Amino acid sequence: PFSSYAEKARFELAFVQHKINRIFEALNNYRKYIQDYPNGLYKARVKYGIAKCLVQLDKNSEAVKIFSALLDCTKTYVNDDAIIGDIHFELARIANKENKYYKALFHYKTALSLKSFLNKDKVLINIGDIYFSKKLYTDAHIYYLHALSKMDTEIDSARTLTKLISALIMSGKTKKAQKRILAFKEKYG
Repeated sequence: PFSSYAEKARFELAFVQHKINRIFEALNNYRKYIQDYPNGLYKARVKYGIAKCLVQLDKNSEAVKIFSALLDCTKTYVNDDAIIGDIHFELARIANKENKYYKALFHYKTALSLKSFLNKDKVLINIGDIYFSKKLYTDAHIYYLHALSKMDTEIDSARTLTKLISALIMSGKTKKAQKRILAFKEKYG
């Protein structure tokens, strides 16, 4: 039961359960992995998985502790920009929920700076939303504009474009807003 094959199987079982949204089972298997293999090969990814499960269960303070510990040890066992970026993304979302906007902006911008982080469009929108909520419409407009260039689906593009138009109107750039409205009508009817 303590072979490298069993270790990998336990990790993969938890990982798959997490992917298919069986959060409690995944959390149990991740914790079982830590219990059986405290210095295992997948230790960092398992701790990351535990923290992601905790976020989904709205246990944010526990998740923040694990994410922060992982960031403190990134050079030793988390050497993946995609994961580090996602940790910053999750920390930013939690900080934003707690109305800690400067902390959220720090983590969002750190995630953006990592080359292999994948959710840059979501980060840009979230930064734009923070600036918009603080009535910094010009800054919001800039981030929404950058997010538009990274959108994959038309639904996401339409939502972001309406936010961009609102930010332009609120910042007094009505001519630019009108051009965007015309483009929106042509594209979406």
